[in-house]
Amino acid sequence: MQTAPSLSSNGVQGSAVLRGVVFTFLCSGMFAGLIALFVYFTAVREQQVAAGLFVAGVLAVVAGGAYAAHRARCTGWLHGGLVGGTYALITIALAPLLFPGSLGFGTVVERLVLGCAAGILGGVLGINI
Repeated sequence: MQTAPSLSSNGVQGSAVLRGVVFTFLCSGMFAGLIALFVYFTAVREQQVAAGLFVAGVLAVVAGGAYAAHRARCTGWLHGGLVGGTYALITIALAPLLFPGSLGFGTVVERLVLGCAAGILGGVLGINI
């Protein structure tokens, strides 16, 4: 009888997580470009753009988590969660440089939790692809 691979036998595959994070940033850039084109050719309000970028970021994390899980071929939820958490930490670290002003503790926690949750969802979906 064959058993499912465990974390102790395979461990976390850092290359899969790194590739997932890079893929997430590429997806984010692509989505942001599409939103920029949409804004250029239509008359949308700033609030709609912010909401669109938020949804695009979440979808990018789901896609990156799925990609990492598919590459790792085991513990998809873990690899996806690590992609989401890493992406969230990088964007949190870059936020003060790109958008002056402080991020509150609640915002930081919210972004980390949402990033990990979106990555876990992507990992669960990606391991089954």
